[in-house]
Amino acid sequence: MKSPYEENDKTDKLIVKIILEITAKEPELSQVELEYKVKEALKFLRDLPGFATLDALRCNVSALLAEKLYPTVPHSSEHTQAIVRFITRHVELCTTHAAGAPLPDIVRRIVALYALASGLPPELSAEEVHEAILATYPHVKEDRPPLPQVVYAFISAELMYLRHAAYCHSVDYVKGAITTAYMEAKGLPCIRADLLEVMIWKLLGEKFLEKLPYPVGQRIEEEIAGILIDNPKKGFSDVVYETIQFFKRVKELALCKKWDEIERKVHCWTLQGDLLCRFLHLDADSLLIKLIREKVKDGLTHQALVGETTLCFLRAYPELTIYLPQLTRRIWTCYKYAWYALLARAEESSLDRLIQWHGDRGRLEEIVRRSLPLFSLPEEKTAQDNKRDA
Repeated sequence: MKSPYEENDKTDKLIVKIILEITAKEPELSQVELEYKVKEALKFLRDLPGFATLDALRCNVSALLAEKLYPTVPHSSEHTQAIVRFITRHVELCTTHAAGAPLPDIVRRIVALYALASGLPPELSAEEVHEAILATYPHVKEDRPPLPQVVYAFISAELMYLRHAAYCHSVDYVKGAITTAYMEAKGLPCIRADLLEVMIWKLLGEKFLEKLPYPVGQRIEEEIAGILIDNPKKGFSDVVYETIQFFKRVKELALCKKWDEIERKVHCWTLQGDLLCRFLHLDADSLLIKLIREKVKDGLTHQALVGETTLCFLRAYPELTIYLPQLTRRIWTCYKYAWYALLARAEESSLDRLIQWHGDRGRLEEIVRRSLPLFSLPEEKTAQDNKRDA
């Protein structure tokens, strides 16, 4: 049977990821405490509730991300109210017209309709809109007013929702409803699709997020934060997709791995403490690691270096201030990786780097005793030993 040292698979990667997250929060845990916390984190991920379907997972991830990002969306009172009215109206229409449709599908429909609505010519009068509607409903006429195609596309999209018994009472009703929708829509501002998604999911999430257990929401937010910190330019949909993929992989591992094998791997990995940072595969060209390598040249203390790196990162991406605790922890992880893997000289061992990191011998002995039970520190050289070596 192969040991975890001989074969690293997806389970090993997940275990190491969790170890890094835990030790960034609690750097002075003993090996026994760390092993326990890693196992508990894995059990929690394995048994995550509320994700019976992919749509349920997507809805929770999207709504949580939207809730965090909503304050960063550019707002003006008038424009925000117009967008919210448009979203609210079409959420109601979509849920009535397509009862039972998954929320992600409804969001896609609203985004597509908004793209049409924000391109409508604002100069059309209500009478001109009436004529365009009557040229399309209840029967399509060959001779219709020479208006831009976007007008007829918008009318057709609205008609799709109104061809429902709950709304389609008469031609006059349809004409009035679409004209009102047009007059409201023609003043809508242009907005990026990802920002519109944030606003839609923010409104939708208010109806179901309160039912999401707090620990589950917290774990989703941790994963979202990690993805955004590593890739701050990722769009809303990309972040949602990557977060979903993580939880899907976790579920797949839970189904195909035996728990005793996972526990054995956890034990072996936690025996290594910070020394495993030497063998991580992080992106050495990421902004965080570039900033860290620059700050190392200034001869700062560990704490000061992390603080300076945090400030520099947030100057570049101030919108990620909402994830400040996660950012600080991620910087500690990247700093340890850089310390052990990128800044070490070829002749320096991981143990050499550990000694240099802590400096104080008494403190170091306590850390090794608690966190690295299989290691022992080399004896300190006396003045006589140094003289003899010389």
